[in-house]
Amino acid sequence: MTAKLPLLVAYAVAGLALALWPLALRRARAAPVADALSPPAVLVAGAAAGLLASAVLPWWRRTGSLLPAVSPAELAFAIAVAAAVCGVMMQAGAASRSRAPVWVFGAAAALLASTTLPYSHPEVQQTAWHHWGAYIGPSELLLAGARLFSDFPPQYGLGPTLLVAAGCGDSCWTWMHASVAVLTLLFAACIAWLALHAARGATTRQRALALLVCLACCFFWDAFPPMLGSPTMTPSVNGMRFLPALVLACLLVAWDRDDRPFPVLAGHAAWAAACLWSIESAFYATCLWWPHYLLLQQASASASMQTLWRSARVLVVLLAAWLAAFLVGTRLLAGGWPTVNGLLAYIANPPGALPASPAGAAWFFVAAMVPGVAANARAFAQQGNAPQARRGLVLLLLAYATFSYFLGRSHDNNILNLLPFLAVVLLYAWSNLRGFGRGASAGMFAGLLAWTLTFNWAPWQAGLAGGPWFDWNWHRQVLPSIDPARNAFPAATQRVIARAQALQRDPVTVLGPYANPSSPSATAVWSALHSPANISVLDPAVRRDFLSRTAATLQRSGWLLVQASLPPAMALVADFDAVYRRTRQFEMDGYLAIHYAP
Repeated sequence: MTAKLPLLVAYAVAGLALALWPLALRRARAAPVADALSPPAVLVAGAAAGLLASAVLPWWRRTGSLLPAVSPAELAFAIAVAAAVCGVMMQAGAASRSRAPVWVFGAAAALLASTTLPYSHPEVQQTAWHHWGAYIGPSELLLAGARLFSDFPPQYGLGPTLLVAAGCGDSCWTWMHASVAVLTLLFAACIAWLALHAARGATTRQRALALLVCLACCFFWDAFPPMLGSPTMTPSVNGMRFLPALVLACLLVAWDRDDRPFPVLAGHAAWAAACLWSIESAFYATCLWWPHYLLLQQASASASMQTLWRSARVLVVLLAAWLAAFLVGTRLLAGGWPTVNGLLAYIANPPGALPASPAGAAWFFVAAMVPGVAANARAFAQQGNAPQARRGLVLLLLAYATFSYFLGRSHDNNILNLLPFLAVVLLYAWSNLRGFGRGASAGMFAGLLAWTLTFNWAPWQAGLAGGPWFDWNWHRQVLPSIDPARNAFPAATQRVIARAQALQRDPVTVLGPYANPSSPSATAVWSALHSPANISVLDPAVRRDFLSRTAATLQRSGWLLVQASLPPAMALVADFDAVYRRTRQFEMDGYLAIHYAP
């Protein structure tokens, strides 16, 4: 993260400017004026520029240049779709409140959130196995009696860990699928609600198109287009990570009205609840609520700098109270004080971190935010610190705050995971700008549909060819392939496990590709590396600290199976040797099997 320090500083400074500059406004600088008609040529030029900006998104198609390598047929499809979308978005008509598009969106979202169709593909199964294990492992550690934030770090925070642990029962994997499906659906519903709010004045066709693009962003762009699966296979790209902040944004937009006072206490409570979910969620929620609260206080006719400082002190006191309650609550419920490593291990060491590409998909984020900021600046300039302008700022801050997710890992695909938020920003800009800005917003918005032909649809094609169109038979189709309790390991791994169990019937942890918990039973948990999916990214001293703490708490022995061909897995053996003692070991089928005791 040190190499990214200049970028992080620039991000923080720009974020503060975006969030706080409206505080300098006391009243509208100019009365609202009627919008002049935009020349068609200007709109077309803007739309073409917007479509070109969206071409950076198919990163898997790039071969050394910023633009993707596409066939003439794919390019023709993209242009045709973009032209059709822009044609609808530029049509004039009466504002509509038709609910028909909403019902269609709801039905389609429910199908896409729950279907197991792409899970017939092995790569989709392996991806889910790896990503779900990062949630299930900490939850099983918690159920086994290990101390949260002390003995082990929950990679995705308190909220997801408690959610998964609450319904594990006989299989955390079954409950995991149900939880992810519901949160993915709620995530899509919130995005759709914000999109319809942003697209004020839209006709029925424009509302339907807005919801179609939301569907594409939430369920396809969010599902790893290079090998298109389901957003449920990677829970941390939608509801499991972003839902609390997204719900807070919806509440702020819904509560901030001209005809009634804002419920400030409810706003503080919603912020505090979102902060409990995870450290990331706390950052997102603070970026949303704190500027909004300051603007609310500054909107008073008698507001002054003293009002601003008094409001800022309120926020600082609330933060101190929240931190104290969190620390004491964790001590009482988990049985130990949180440690710095327990809280920040994965924040300081994001898995798979890369340098930010100077010629990557992040430029779409910049291109989408520019018209959004311009539209919001126009609203504040005309209306002053008014509800409509504040609601627009919430949409911008939501997109800007979640961009920190990209800064952590900086893979181009992380930008695709933020497209639901950027689609809302583009609709807001389209609704509030005229001329080139309106055309550019429509062009980028159209690109979110136009480039879907570049996706690798193989998992969906295989699912459609090999079974029913929609298959929710989770136990039959998916669990046998991903749940370790159902012998989902390869045959060679199962043979090594069987021999180890014959020698000493203790729980087994496998270090190899997509290594995850070996059983949903809490009695199978014996070390802090119960789910070693991403533990190798941590510093060895940090890993050994967690191993030592968990060993002291659980006092259990177990088997470690290490795939000898993987150097990162072999490196973890030294961590176990520093904390545990070896009592047995053997080599078989490319594995080194070691039995450890505290």
